[in-house]
Amino acid sequence: MSDYKPISCAASDQLEAAIVTGKALRLRLKETVAEPSRTLDVDPLDIEVESGAEFLRYRIRASGLETRVRLDRIRDFEVMEGHTA
Repeated sequence: MSDYKPISCAASDQLEAAIVTGKALRLRLKETVAEPSRTLDVDPLDIEVESGAEFLRYRIRASGLETRVRLDRIRDFEVMEGHTA
């Protein structure tokens, strides 16, 4: 994926820490042509690499649906203290 832009090491470290500790995240995803920006409360499951791009695999807390998002499509995120998977 030639248009992939890696996220900062600090943000990547925070995502990894949330995965390891089982902390829930509030993701704010960037708007795209196909869909508007949105906010999701998720349980982060893993970081995956495919074709040179990194993805966060997660479970949406409201529906239980598992999916993934390319890391550079995340506008920002916060750890939801007190909420664990």
